[in-house]
Amino acid sequence: MKIYSLLERYNLHDSLLLGINYDKNESTLELVIDFAFWMQKGYKDDMPETGVVKLMFSGINSIELPDNIDFNMTSILDVETNGSTIDIMLINDLTDESDDIKIDANNVEMII
Repeated sequence: MKIYSLLERYNLHDSLLLGINYDKNESTLELVIDFAFWMQKGYKDDMPETGVVKLMFSGINSIELPDNIDFNMTSILDVETNGSTIDIMLINDLTDESDDIKIDANNVEMII
């Protein structure tokens, strides 16, 4: 799917970033996220509140990643898109330091 479709379907706010896997040769980037199901449209009380999902970006044109991310302590604060580019704003839950991940990719897939 296109990046704008991802943001129309899913709310990434308050999800935790657990890991990043970048394969330069395959031009793919995987974000492992403890996803906040409770923030989604259609969430019901009998569903799990959170769970691990993967966002798989393919056709990477460019990426900007922070140097040091404290996984398990970094939440997604906000997400913006402009065409094929996504800007994921992060915040460290302990220090309140913020950072960004910027990805320009042709496609993204949510793997639940």
